[in-house]
Amino acid sequence: MPGRLEQVEHTLHAALGGALLGACPELAYTVNELLFRFMRTSDSLALLWQKLDSALFNSVYQATGGKMRVTLDNGEKRLVTSDMLRDLSDRLLALSYARMDVSPTLTDALFDLSREGSFAAMRELVLQIVYGRTQSAFSEDGLAVGASLEDLGKGLRSQVGTMFATKEKGPRYLEMAEGYCTRVALNKDSEIIGYEFVNLGKMMEAVKKGVDANEALESAKSHYGQWDSAAKYIDPRQE
Repeated sequence: MPGRLEQVEHTLHAALGGALLGACPELAYTVNELLFRFMRTSDSLALLWQKLDSALFNSVYQATGGKMRVTLDNGEKRLVTSDMLRDLSDRLLALSYARMDVSPTLTDALFDLSREGSFAAMRELVLQIVYGRTQSAFSEDGLAVGASLEDLGKGLRSQVGTMFATKEKGPRYLEMAEGYCTRVALNKDSEIIGYEFVNLGKMMEAVKKGVDANEALESAKSHYGQWDSAAKYIDPRQE
């Protein structure tokens, strides 16, 4: 995969032409630095867009003597408009999201994108989430076509969570990402403060290796929340 600077240069070259980049050799480095810093700071998407737009406008304005017209490599003359610069900034921003580790930044990124509407950046996030780049990060060569969560190992398995609540009966925890819910912890007011679960993937792996079923069951159990301080424990399938 090409480095980000090379990708930035290619994107700028296609939009503004080699002649302008030759007149502004520092532009690609300026843009690359903005994108690099954005991935490591709390700058908002709107602020980054403003910085990108300003850097692009100033470079084009100075290189063209204020005429804002560039000549592409095929000889086509193009008027650089504000809409064009915004679209170019959007595509440059997508380069950052294409290389970004989704997990720690997803919440902030989606929040910014929902307000600012960067379609190119959103596309890169979708590519990582929907097409499994986040899963591929756990394996050396990525996931092959037809692979699923089980192929990542670590006792992971594909499943559907079952957690719901009714006004009359209250919440029920039956199955969640961690596994099969065996008991729910309640405080003195009968409010849920934690739960116990069995990681069925790990349990079945242990059983396949010859571990006694009861021993495998106990070793695959864990709990979450204020488990030890509960006033009462209940079976969510019985109570």
